[in-house]
Amino acid sequence: MSGHWPGWVAAEGPDSRYIHEAVQAAATRYPRGIPDGTYEVCGPRIGTRHGANPENLTEHVLIPHGEDVLTDAPRTFAGLMAYLRDKPIEGIVWHHEDGRRVKIKKADFPF
Repeated sequence: MSGHWPGWVAAEGPDSRYIHEAVQAAATRYPRGIPDGTYEVCGPRIGTRHGANPENLTEHVLIPHGEDVLTDAPRTFAGLMAYLRDKPIEGIVWHHEDGRRVKIKKADFPF
């Protein structure tokens, strides 16, 4: 077992400087400590191989997973492709009440 979780990257080494920038910014935002949870690191230098920075951010930030609830997201392939095409987001994660999750990204579609 490699210890790698698909979609998750250890914040180690020089390539993690943008993650550390986002954590430092969050520490300023939350002076009593960053709340427990999982976060997406977003910013101008994140995901450069897959259409970097769809949110057009100027700084690296932590965005809590589940912060934005997309109640209007369709559930069909064609519907999701049309929905994601014009949204300034990387993708969508669905959370099941039993803890399972599934993610679909813009990069999964033939744009």
